[in-house]
Amino acid sequence: MFKMFDKWKQDRKLKAARAILPEVNALKEQLAAESDEALRARFEDFRAKARAGAPVEAMLPAIFAAVSEAAFRTLRIRPFDVQVLGGLALCQGAVAEMATGEGKTLTAAFAVFVQHLTGRQVHVCTANEYLAQRDAHTLFPLYQFLGLQVGVVRISQDRDEKQLVYSCDVVYGTHMAFAMDYLADHLVRHPNEAVQVRGRGFALVDEADSVLIDDARIPVVLTASRPVDPELYETVAGWAQKLTRAPDANGVGDFWIDGQDRQAVLTEAGYDAVNALFIEAGLLSANESEHYTGEHQQLLHKVTAALAARHILHRDQHYVVQDGRIVLVDELTGRLNPGRSWDAGLQQALEAKEGLELSPESSVLGRISLQHYFKLYEGLAGMTGTATTEAEELLAVYGLPVVEIPTNKPCIRVDEPDRFYRTQAAKIAAVVEDVIARHAKGQPVLIGTASIEQSEALSALLAAKGLAHEVLNARQHEREAEIIAQAGAPGAITVSTNMSGRGVDIILGGNPDGELRRRWAAMGEEAWNAMSGAEQKTLVDEIRAQQSAAADFVRKAGGLHIIGMERYESRRMDRQLRGRAGRQGDPGSTCFYISFEDPLVENFAGEKIRGLLTQLDIKPGDELESALVKKAIDSAQRQVEGRSADARLHLIKFDEVLNEQRRVIYAQRDEILWADNLSSWLSELRDEQAELLCEQFAPEKEVQEGWDLKGLSDALAQFGVTLEPDEALRDLEAEDLLAKVKSLMDERHAQAAAQVPAENLDNAERYVVLSMLDQNWFYHLEDLAELRRGINLRAHAKVDPQLAYKKEAFKMFERMLDAIKVGMVTSALTWRLSPSEPTPDASS
Repeated sequence: MFKMFDKWKQDRKLKAARAILPEVNALKEQLAAESDEALRARFEDFRAKARAGAPVEAMLPAIFAAVSEAAFRTLRIRPFDVQVLGGLALCQGAVAEMATGEGKTLTAAFAVFVQHLTGRQVHVCTANEYLAQRDAHTLFPLYQFLGLQVGVVRISQDRDEKQLVYSCDVVYGTHMAFAMDYLADHLVRHPNEAVQVRGRGFALVDEADSVLIDDARIPVVLTASRPVDPELYETVAGWAQKLTRAPDANGVGDFWIDGQDRQAVLTEAGYDAVNALFIEAGLLSANESEHYTGEHQQLLHKVTAALAARHILHRDQHYVVQDGRIVLVDELTGRLNPGRSWDAGLQQALEAKEGLELSPESSVLGRISLQHYFKLYEGLAGMTGTATTEAEELLAVYGLPVVEIPTNKPCIRVDEPDRFYRTQAAKIAAVVEDVIARHAKGQPVLIGTASIEQSEALSALLAAKGLAHEVLNARQHEREAEIIAQAGAPGAITVSTNMSGRGVDIILGGNPDGELRRRWAAMGEEAWNAMSGAEQKTLVDEIRAQQSAAADFVRKAGGLHIIGMERYESRRMDRQLRGRAGRQGDPGSTCFYISFEDPLVENFAGEKIRGLLTQLDIKPGDELESALVKKAIDSAQRQVEGRSADARLHLIKFDEVLNEQRRVIYAQRDEILWADNLSSWLSELRDEQAELLCEQFAPEKEVQEGWDLKGLSDALAQFGVTLEPDEALRDLEAEDLLAKVKSLMDERHAQAAAQVPAENLDNAERYVVLSMLDQNWFYHLEDLAELRRGINLRAHAKVDPQLAYKKEAFKMFERMLDAIKVGMVTSALTWRLSPSEPTPDASS
């Protein structure tokens, strides 16, 4: 019933947007007669009215009509009504679900300009840097006409480049780049080193389901390197080879593999065996009472990491080895992630397994989940082709309703029933037969595989049959756009991991622009420039005519056919693959081939399927059509979706603790970073410490004879302040003693401040104080990570791990805040300028 209510609310949003369409279309007709100068003047008028306080919502029909006309003049593209509807949904702070090929790139421009009028900088988040560059380049002429500056941010850019990019009105980049820059901005020691100085106004997330759901499983972490002990990892890797695997939690062996949670778990026998190895290697005391320390937990974690590296993570599926190093493969997209690594020793365990040089371990400098990062924006919206299955989570976590935008033309794609096989070999043989048959009639085929290993195995079989084809996986990710753009050419066969070139349209007949680039590369720039304008136009027209004829041929052959080599872990990913076919009313078809040996079936529906096989007497090579089998696999898929959603919710709940603490630390840091008079702020902090010390060692309620003057003297010594514990001090009143302590601390501060010119004092003290704050925060992050890794063991003592983590983390945070205050005052009073250091100044 509640889902029906949500659908009703979505329909109302769409109905409100449809009501504006006639006015937008009527205004577009009027604007068509205006000159470019008059149209540009309209955008300036919109800005003037917005600055004067006019509600932007009241101007939406005029804005959308003007942007539509500007798009036609600059891009020669007339936006469809569905793109206008999508843009209106984005302006309402929703996720616009638009099918593949419906023009999401241009749809974004409407929302970008509207948000610009509200005074917000817009961050457009894309799935990868290639799409960020492509979309910004595509829309650049339009943005220029609208009077907007646009830039593209990359992780590899230096600070000066990023500062220039972030000064623009619209910034394209990946969610990783934006979140990393946010964390990095909270490590700078001077205001002019920050890059995101315009804040976080509005985020428009392309492929929103991929970013906000899939990528949100893993937090964004900023790290620094620290030395690693290769000998220890090599020793542990050797132990992992010798430990025996049990079939399940109750079986005989040293460990078992939890296929659903994908982790190696030590049995009681394995726990004892591993401890014996630790003791033998001199890493652990034989005294059992010392077996529950943090160091012991770290050693155990290294063992389970080595077991996971050997038995769970597989080469060419979860990672590849490139140039002597481990590079992660994103399981959801199939793309390489060269900027990421596994944490908590798993990366080094894999390197030890592969016999590679071990990379340094990492120290955490900053960490944030995407759920909390995107909540930092004043406004948020998204676009994707598949969001309805995750609508509940998008609304609950991000406050984003999903609005389904109808297609511009009716979808005529045929989704064939799934085909089931008992074994992988039978399934693959059937796929190859299907490909051969479709290739013979010139129908293009796109085959979605689950791993690099599977894609290359299938490629080998196709090659053995003499079938020319392209392979799109993490090894060829640099040619991704080129390969996927030509996947609709007559007779094309494309084998792809589930990356499938998201964000790149598959045009029936092939992409003419890609063919033009190929011809240009073949003839060379010099030969192209030697051609006259008429000759160049003739060549372009020839290529477009060939593509049009090829497109007609492919349509008659049935359009693009999609083959899924197995069901993915969510229905949404299946829909993404299906959505590659049938764009803009084109014909197309899809079919999934499923083996009972597929990981999804094995891990989540194995017992049910085995029971059905026994009942139905299915032979290994038989194809099966059974409603019961389909129901069992659908159930397994929903089970995985539920577990994944629970895992993300689990991450959010644990990360909420860190989020609250990060907000406090970052707010304090920002106050220090942007303070105009830091000395005044430090003076208040010194006075606070003086009061605490006097209250501790010479309280006002205590008679003078009871004062601990020696204790007070020792405590002040850490601040570089000398107070002789003279008995004469007992003649002072408590408030006079406090005044004396404050005066001594002020004198000590004056001595430290004399090291630099007065105009540079704030910069010097800012550097010193922030260094102390950061150091304590880094240690705290490491402590929290260690607490988090071992907190689930509390469940054995009937203690709620989440509640225990919250309590422990709060105590740790309070201790850190006290340490930071003491450390800041200590640093401010005792810092020394090295003779080799330049004097900090305002430009440093």
